[in-house]
Amino acid sequence: VLESLMTTFPCFCVQLLLILPSISPFGSLVGACFLFRKKGVRGLWARLESRSLFGRCGCCTTPMAWRWLISMIRKPFGIAKQNSFITEADACNPEAGPTMSKKKKSVAWPALMALIFYEVSGGPFGVEDAVGQAGPILAVGGFLVLPFVWSIPEALVCAELATMFPEDCGYVIWVTAAFGPYMGFLEGMLSWTSGVADNVLYPALFLEYLKPLIPVLHNSFLRGVATLMLSLMLTNFAYLGLDIVGTTSVGLMVFTMLPFGLLVFMGIPQIMPELWFEGFQWEELVNNSDVHWNTYLNTLFWNLNYFDSVSCLAGEVEDPGNTFPRAMAAAFVVILSGYLLPLIVGTGICIPKTKGKCASWTEWSDGYFTKVAGAVGGPLLVYWVLVSAALSNVGQFLAEMSSDAFQLLGMSERGFLPKAFARRSRFGTPPLGIAFSATGICFGAFQKFDSIVELLNLLYCMAALLEFAAFLYLRWRHPCWPRPYRVPLPLWGCCLLLLPTVLMTIVIIVLAGWRQKVTLLAVVLGSCILWPLLRLMKHNEWMEFNEDRFYSLPQDPEETMLLVPGTVWRED
Repeated sequence: VLESLMTTFPCFCVQLLLILPSISPFGSLVGACFLFRKKGVRGLWARLESRSLFGRCGCCTTPMAWRWLISMIRKPFGIAKQNSFITEADACNPEAGPTMSKKKKSVAWPALMALIFYEVSGGPFGVEDAVGQAGPILAVGGFLVLPFVWSIPEALVCAELATMFPEDCGYVIWVTAAFGPYMGFLEGMLSWTSGVADNVLYPALFLEYLKPLIPVLHNSFLRGVATLMLSLMLTNFAYLGLDIVGTTSVGLMVFTMLPFGLLVFMGIPQIMPELWFEGFQWEELVNNSDVHWNTYLNTLFWNLNYFDSVSCLAGEVEDPGNTFPRAMAAAFVVILSGYLLPLIVGTGICIPKTKGKCASWTEWSDGYFTKVAGAVGGPLLVYWVLVSAALSNVGQFLAEMSSDAFQLLGMSERGFLPKAFARRSRFGTPPLGIAFSATGICFGAFQKFDSIVELLNLLYCMAALLEFAAFLYLRWRHPCWPRPYRVPLPLWGCCLLLLPTVLMTIVIIVLAGWRQKVTLLAVVLGSCILWPLLRLMKHNEWMEFNEDRFYSLPQDPEETMLLVPGTVWRED
């Protein structure tokens, strides 16, 4: 039933997203071009005679046409040519089931960089709350300091471990190799729950930026319904394949950052430096009632974490040893400059208010960059920022959905979850993992934004502590394991590198509300119950599982080759 639904509706959802409905002349033209290339004139004429170009068969052909169209521009975006997961024979057969091909797609470093960009940032959208909660100086200072306290250490740990274990379940294997399968399973549940909670935010933010264009979205109930429908449409887009998601992410990243480059260029001559220091006094910093520390820190943390999420796509990346470090470094530069430059310029621009006064920084909230764009570049730049904000949230949703779904696929391939989660669709995507992730998103569609951010940060912090502990343990216990990329520090240097990061994580955990802590406890207790239940089901053969491949630690260096395929042990 799931396969039937997800192969019938993708074309509708994708074309609706691209404002190209299947009944439009352009959508039909793309399908016709695809059929002409595959079947020639006779095949196209036969399809027109049977009126199936616009009917049921056309509904199945259109996604294939989009895949063919995107393949024409795949190489310039860094996506390697791939073997198709669908044959020409079943391209128009609605009853054709998905193939079980085990060939994996290869994602080159530009596409991986774009996926990291959307996993972590997506542009300067969402940073406005940091200004509104603490002021310009603390907001800019936070985005200057926190990347070196949190983002760089997390990215370095991810680059080393993801190249050491190029698997789709990413951090689950890291923790399993260090502390055993149960702790790996707990890491997977914490990270997956945090990722699903994070993905709830993006459809809501998408609609938040469209409020000026669609006034009906001010109604909370209608906005919740629209969030659910948008989530389902984007879920179908993620189903069509990781190569399409990667190519789309590269294009969206360029389109998203262009208006902010223009905003910075046009806004520099209009900067008023005194606005940066408005109402700021060091001696009253701690007791200042205008500074909301909990929301401020959670906003900073949310905008700078999730570098490790892309490790769940490591099995889909070509040459991880070289690709991951390059993509991490490039993404970090783009993310940091994309936050700091618009923030520095935007907080120094006078937004006119009544009686010739400038708006206060306390008025900054989600979507405030549209007002800055209006003051700098007029209505045209405002609409560009609005469209960029909406598409940025689409890119973030697709990147997070891909990571969450492929994490479940990787856990299934290693025996953590039932074998059904490892089944791939004809597009190479895990339909059951996508369905479970989408279901979790639907449950959180009507929750408050701030409470979701606080919850996902808490869950993520607990999972990050396990990852850092696994990184240090593997460095100490197994220093000779092959590492295609190695953090250029000894063990004691790694400990010093992660010390501020761990302290920051503990602060986020302590400041979390009691409801978020209760949810964290429920996830941990649920994992304690679910893990032995899954093992019992496997033992009694109630469900089909893959063979256990938990990566037990090798006693001999040569056994490392069993852990990392393609590696060769050398005595030196």
